Amino acid sequence: MWAANPSLNGDFLDDLLLMVSELTANAIRHTRSGDPGGLVGLVVTAHSTGVRVEVIDQGSRTVPRVIGPEDDDMPLRRGGRGLALVEATSDRWGHHPVSMVTARRGRVVWFEKGTA
Repeated sequence: MWAANPSLNGDFLDDLLLMVSELTANAIRHTRSGDPGGLVGLVVTAHSTGVRVEVIDQGSRTVPRVIGPEDDDMPLRRGGRGLALVEATSDRWGHHPVSMVTARRGRVVWFEKGTA
């Protein structure tokens, strides 16, 4: 895919790496995937014009959301801006629940880049 489409250059790959690392870190930090023995899944689907990435976690009590200025009670705090980076860098992103083999509810957080 990369050789066939020169527009998928180093900047594109840098953006993918940033977004995958943010979503994976969120899955480990904010869901049961970060518990001992927890798991995180990653699915990357390449298309002729871009890519879709899905990060599958083991669920939490909250749903992912972008933190806005109205939520930022501590402007210098560490963290809390990963989904804002994904929103700004991707063409589209979202999430949906998924049933796990263990009968727990997990979640898929996904983004698409270069597919618009």
